[in-house]
Amino acid sequence: MSGTDNLYLAPFQGITGAVFREVYTRYFVGVDKLFTPFFTGIYKKKNLTTRSDELDKIHHNKIPLVPQILSKDADEIMRFGEFCSEKGFTEINWNLGCPYPRVANKKRGSGMLPHPKMVAEILSRVQGHLPVQLSVKCRLGYHTPDEIFKLIPVFNQFDI
Repeated sequence: MSGTDNLYLAPFQGITGAVFREVYTRYFVGVDKLFTPFFTGIYKKKNLTTRSDELDKIHHNKIPLVPQILSKDADEIMRFGEFCSEKGFTEINWNLGCPYPRVANKKRGSGMLPHPKMVAEILSRVQGHLPVQLSVKCRLGYHTPDEIFKLIPVFNQFDI
């Protein structure tokens, strides 16, 4: 890898929680950014306190941590962004990559990839209303890898 490449540690269901990240970053080097497992169902701020250990640290051994949200609701994303900002975070990540059928069948995670208009609507609602930077995690597509080609122009319209 060249000096300009970044290596991010994305979450893996049930494995890469707060304890894993802390131990991993203590003994291994080379990761530039860490991501939490996704949060969802944030209808009130109190919904976030059940997994507060995931958001206890802004950094793990000087490596920035980015909270991740799985949602198809712009208001939920904005609530999450506000909560994370209050905790000191400067970025949140929108998960458009989760392929699990229980998630994707509800048009969340990778289930949103075949719906670029829906993605654009959500991004237009949150743009300028988040106190933190928004990044997006996605895959090439849900049904076919060429779905990304309809999403790239959407992503390029926004500050993500």
